[in-house]
Amino acid sequence: MAIELKIVTPEGEVFAGSVHSVALPGLDGELEVLESHERYLVQLQSGVVAIKGGSKAAFAALSGGFVNITGSKVTVLADTCELAEEIDLARAERARDRAKTAMAKAAVGSDLFSEEQVALQRATTRIVVAARR
Repeated sequence: MAIELKIVTPEGEVFAGSVHSVALPGLDGELEVLESHERYLVQLQSGVVAIKGGSKAAFAALSGGFVNITGSKVTVLADTCELAEEIDLARAERARDRAKTAMAKAAVGSDLFSEEQVALQRATTRIVVAARR
């Protein structure tokens, strides 16, 4: 049996289909969802989404959101989410470099430092996911 996975961002649907499992970056660590999972609603953090279906796995870069699990249905409401094949690696590397440079100039603990830290994490996640194509 399979679970029905749907990943949605404010821009629209990123993924919809039947899968065997999905691993998501929860605030308290990785959350793997299999068929007949308990009902669950949890906040997600920036990280890698691993979608397993058949003999092939797909990967996506998630920048946060929520997941609603209801037995055989999993709905991810994401701030942003990009499948590996959609990520522009060169752009992600430039974003990583910009964030590192800005962090080096910002005062630790400042709002700018925190914003650039989030940007660095997002860019790093995108680079990791792009490498898994």
